[in-house]
Amino acid sequence: MPSLYIGPIHHMTSKSEKSHKFIKEVVESPKFREGAFTAKAKKAGMTTMAFMKHVLASPESHNLRTRREAQFLKNIQHKK
Repeated sequence: MPSLYIGPIHHMTSKSEKSHKFIKEVVESPKFREGAFTAKAKKAGMTTMAFMKHVLASPESHNLRTRREAQFLKNIQHKK
């Protein structure tokens, strides 16, 4: 008679759990500069959300790091 053992049951992580884990890993990484994007927004006289929209609307006017910070902020807004 064949064995009916399938193997151990693995916990399936949802897409939401994976995205929260990813965000946590990014924020805890040594390269993450907490408050840097907010400081840039304040220097420009805008809120962080307004500055994010400004950066994404005119990416050629901003450096790569600022564009990535803006994109990260946009991405995490949908994850909450």
